[in-house]
Amino acid sequence: LFNNFVNDIKFSNNKVLAFAPEYINNGNINTNVNSRNKSLNPLKFTEKEVESISKIFNTSILTGRNANYTNFLKLSKDFDIVHLAMHAEVDDKQPLNSKLLFSNFDNSSIGEKQVTVADIYNMDINSKLLVLSACNTGKGKIRNGEGTLSLARAFMYAGCKSIVMTLWSVEDESSSVLMESFYKNLNKGYTKAKALQLAKVEYLKNNPPSKTHPYFWAGFIPVGDQEPVAKSSKTDINWAFIFIVAGVGFGLTPIFTNRKIKRSIRRKLRSRMLIK
Repeated sequence: LFNNFVNDIKFSNNKVLAFAPEYINNGNINTNVNSRNKSLNPLKFTEKEVESISKIFNTSILTGRNANYTNFLKLSKDFDIVHLAMHAEVDDKQPLNSKLLFSNFDNSSIGEKQVTVADIYNMDINSKLLVLSACNTGKGKIRNGEGTLSLARAFMYAGCKSIVMTLWSVEDESSSVLMESFYKNLNKGYTKAKALQLAKVEYLKNNPPSKTHPYFWAGFIPVGDQEPVAKSSKTDINWAFIFIVAGVGFGLTPIFTNRKIKRSIRRKLRSRMLIK
């Protein structure tokens, strides 16, 4: 309740910025065993994933060459929701080198294709929701007193109020299906955690047993603020007004109760006087 009053949640246009880079096999980019595909093979379903989001929310889609680090740096501050469907790498030995990998067409400027944890710490991203639809974005080295040094943690430090992250190398197709359902639920006014839970339940109902192993759907989890990003389709309830009215009611109760007691005493005294 306190957080609701302090944050004063307001529903905006919910503009979404969605990235789905295109990859060409490039041996110049260093990868490790934590990558989904060591050779950065194309992700067939990421473009479909961001297109499905655009049918639900007002979305600016950047794919292919446009899904690059420069555009991310330039545009990420101006959107309520940022969705990144791409490859990621985790460096357990040097956590600050863990990175997101953008389009890799230009072989001459490899540094422009990736954003590291160290880069993210220096950014200012004030989005109310960041979806990291990539591998191992919640994974990282654990340090005493600091916690998990992951990509998700870095984005939280950069100002993101809420993040959907992954705990392992997620599968491309199932991630696309899950994310489409997640955004549909968000648009219905569910909290972020509830929207993701319902998306997982729907995925389990609509897929054969061979695709329902937790590997395909359980890796996505929400962290941070869980408030809705859209108004509920149900009748809106002004909880603040209800609590104020209830508070006033409780405050007036003793007054009316005291009056009742006084009237009762007066009646008894009058009846005794009449008897005498």
